[in-house]
Amino acid sequence: MPELSIIFIGWFFSAISLVVLTVGGMMLMHLYKTGRLSGAYLQERGAQEIVLIAIWLVGLAAGAGVIYHHDWSQWLLEYFCWVLIVLVVLSGSTRMANLKKEVPDISRRAFFNSLLGVLMFVLPVVLFCAATIFTLRGDEAREQDRKSTRLNSSHMSESRMPSSA
Repeated sequence: MPELSIIFIGWFFSAISLVVLTVGGMMLMHLYKTGRLSGAYLQERGAQEIVLIAIWLVGLAAGAGVIYHHDWSQWLLEYFCWVLIVLVVLSGSTRMANLKKEVPDISRRAFFNSLLGVLMFVLPVVLFCAATIFTLRGDEAREQDRKSTRLNSSHMSESRMPSSA
């Protein structure tokens, strides 16, 4: 599997996270303006929405950290990718299980078409996250991590002396 560019990964996850956060915020604003963001909705889904926002903020921070060569960013981005893989697989599985419950007499063809639709979303996310994890564990990422650690440790903080001293 070929490694991706570290900078590309950083920009990609920063951009995608920003888009998801923006669209999610717009959807919540629409629900609020139309009166559908009620107390019942918040009770039922409020915690899930907060967790999703937090997860995408982690993705944004990790992507930006990779761009700016912060030593914490690579492990955080790998963690974000693992979380994203788990979430999309669980989401796809839940959608298929709910379809089977809601339409018990669904034809094989319709179920297969629905499964293909779910896979068309799940597989690219899982494969791109897997390629990202592979890259973050690769030689280029380790070298960049070593360089950023070396640079960070070489900048000693200078004590500030008063100018009159």
